[in-house]
Order: sequence, then C-alpha cells, then structure tokens
Amino acid sequence: MKVPHPLLNQIFELQPDGTVRVDDLDAGTCGFFDRSGRSVSGELRYADPQLLLWVAGAMHRAQGR
Repeated sequence: MKVPHPLLNQIFELQPDGTVRVDDLDAGTCGFFDRSGRSVSGELRYADPQLLLWVAGAMHRAQGR
C-alpha cells in the first residue's frame, strides 16, 4: 500500500513488518517509522504522524482487527 502525502512530495508505504517507509522525493531521503510516529531507521527523522497512523493502521484493518 503506497499513499502520497497530500501536501508534501512524500510517499508513505506500509512494510510487511508493520513499519511505514517514507520517501521524501524532494530531499532524496527515506526513513522507517512505527505507527506512533517514532523514527526506527533511515535519514528521514520526521514524518506526518497522522498519515503514519493511518497507513500503519491499514495492516490491522486488512487483518480484521
């Protein structure tokens, strides 16, 4: 599942382990975040917490949780 940020040139992508990969297309950086918005790894250290929660929650919705 890939979701573009509505205002920034960023792509949010749910990973199989439940983290969210965020690619900042302008800066050429990426980072991985947990559903609470905490940076897990990567150069990008901040991403929209609301969109992170929504994208990460997609896994739980898909599994019927």
